Amino acid sequence: MHYRVSNGEHMLFRYWSLLQTYTLQELVDLMVQRHELFASTPELVALFTKYKISTALVTNSVRELNRPVFSKHGLDDLPVICNRLVFDAQDFLGLRYVHNPVEMIKKGLVVDRSAVLKKRPIVALGDELADIPMADAVLRHGGFVITVGSKSRLTHYCNTHYRPEQFVVVADNDFGPVLHLIEAQLESRLRP
Repeated sequence: MHYRVSNGEHMLFRYWSLLQTYTLQELVDLMVQRHELFASTPELVALFTKYKISTALVTNSVRELNRPVFSKHGLDDLPVICNRLVFDAQDFLGLRYVHNPVEMIKKGLVVDRSAVLKKRPIVALGDELADIPMADAVLRHGGFVITVGSKSRLTHYCNTHYRPEQFVVVADNDFGPVLHLIEAQLESRLRP
């Protein structure tokens, strides 16, 4: 008999294991110390703000660990759609999911729902296979994709399924060299 571990169970075990070794504060400190945002992330967010494009992080990670990393870089106001750790006093009880715990967050559905509310182009940024439904949804709504890593799975997918004008590749963990390409994409979509 085979048992397949769901995404939610995997995440729950991962955080439970980490919290057996570290306190929440120690884990937060490690995240802030070890995880850097890509170079020019604040400039990318500023570019989106210039064009009045709402920006949000949609992730399967947890707020308690990703929020301090964004705060470190002055992005305290960036909305985050993600899971939450649940505690009772100091004891870790589990996760509060923003999605069905058996599956990962449905980023494509998030895009479809926000497209109903927005009239500006939608931009998706990702690097993994789980980001493909989001990328496909963004293109359905006339947006474009920013894919991170020249060898990432999402980049490979974009190269084989999309036209070159539908995506921008960030090759070296730095948005700076492609900010002008991203701005050109935005300009082309905002022209009457």
